[in-house]
Amino acid sequence: MLYNISLTVARKLGKGLGTTHNRISLKSRDFERIDIDWTDLKFSDRHGITNEFLPNDFFPKFTGYATGNELVLLAEVNVKKVELLRTPLNGEPELTALDERLSILYLEGVRKLIGA
Repeated sequence: MLYNISLTVARKLGKGLGTTHNRISLKSRDFERIDIDWTDLKFSDRHGITNEFLPNDFFPKFTGYATGNELVLLAEVNVKKVELLRTPLNGEPELTALDERLSILYLEGVRKLIGA
């Protein structure tokens, strides 16, 4: 979902914008790199938007974890943390609201990136 939203926002904003995310290469093959801590039931990943004409990317870090009976998803941008999702483990997550929050996060990040 993170990748799809970043790609959708980049496409909507036009030429010169693309996506970037954690990748590792092993013997000429690329793989997604998602850090998972099974002991603490926590994962982290990075998905961002890049502009071919600027030296910097908007590259937030996402962290998800289980706490008590909830699943929480946070985005971290320049040490500021934004809660994107908090949902019961036994319930259905509100994916439409998550989609909207992610889109806004990326749009605001790219706007700051290009100085608009």
